[in-house]
Parts: sequence; C-alpha cells; structure tokens
Amino acid sequence: EIKVYLALVELGSVPSGSIVKETDFRKSTVYESIRRLQEKGLVSYVIKGGMKYFWRFLGLAIVKGAILFVLFLLLIVPGIIFSVYWMFSSFVIVGENKGIIESMKKSKAAVKGKWWSVFGYLLLFFLLIFAISSVVMIIGLILGVLLTLIITYTAGGNILISTMYAANIIYLVLIMLVNAVAWPMSILFAKNFYMELKNS
Repeated sequence: EIKVYLALVELGSVPSGSIVKETDFRKSTVYESIRRLQEKGLVSYVIKGGMKYFWRFLGLAIVKGAILFVLFLLLIVPGIIFSVYWMFSSFVIVGENKGIIESMKKSKAAVKGKWWSVFGYLLLFFLLIFAISSVVMIIGLILGVLLTLIITYTAGGNILISTMYAANIIYLVLIMLVNAVAWPMSILFAKNFYMELKNS
C-alpha cells in the first residue's frame, strides 16, 4: 500500500497500468491498495476514457433490467425491494472497479438493514424533483398559451399555427432545462448517498 502511494505521488494522475509497471505488483494488488487509499481519503480517481466502463454498464443494465422485469411481472413488491437494493450498483462499477454481479452484491450490502431509510430518502428526493419539474412545465404551458392568445389577438388569427409551434418550442426548451438540472442533481445525490451508506 505504501509503495503504491509513493508511486502515485511520483507519477501523478496516471492509469492503473502505469502503477502496476512502476511497482511490479499484480493488478489485483494495485486495485486493492488504491481502494484502501481511497477509503482513507489519500487518493482520488478521475474517469478518463468512458469506454472502459461502457460494456460493464451495458451488461449491468441488461442483467438488472431483466431480473427486475421478471420481479415486477410476478409481484410488484419484490421489484421495488430489489430496485432499491441495486440502486447504487453503477457507482460501484466505476468507483470500485467491480464486475456486474459483484457491483449488485455490494450495492445490496450497503443498503441492507437500512432499506426503509434509503427508500424514504430516494422517494422524497424524486418527489421533490417531480414537483419542481411539474411547476416548470405548467409555467411553460401557461407562457405558451399566453403567447398564442396575444399574437392571435394582435394579428387577427392569421398566424395561429406558427404561434402554436413557438409555444411548443418554449415548452420543449423548458423540459430540456429541467432535465439538464435534474439528472446531474439525481446522480450527485445518489453518489453522495452511497458514500454515506458505505462509510456508516
């Protein structure tokens, strides 16, 4: 662990393969040392070349999606239970460089014994996002209707279709803005929540 840390200090931000070459350790030893150093807050990682994780993400989505589909199809409750258990599996793949099944197991282990607490926080957060999104979309609809009425009234109704297109564009822009804010917020919330669960 000390040798890996010293190699990182000397080399700076490098791929794990460079550390393997520098230390002459096996990959598994280097990964485990880096993980322990991360837990101690001595090192951090930067994701470069997302293709490294693409196939594992795709595999996770297929495996998790197929299992959850069957669970929801048979009974809704097991589907909800395991959706929460596996909520953080994607963060495990990237943050801890684990495989698909191991990521699902580690996510479940982090949630185990705290399921209701995790479910409650997630539900509260997504209800908040839904409420904010709904308010923004309603505002978009109102603005679109007002724009249509104003231009139709002032122009004598001759450009109603063009105005309706403009109203739709306003509505779509607002939806995109909401998504641009909501998705990063959701990812940050889930990531920080997982780190809290893991460290608790």
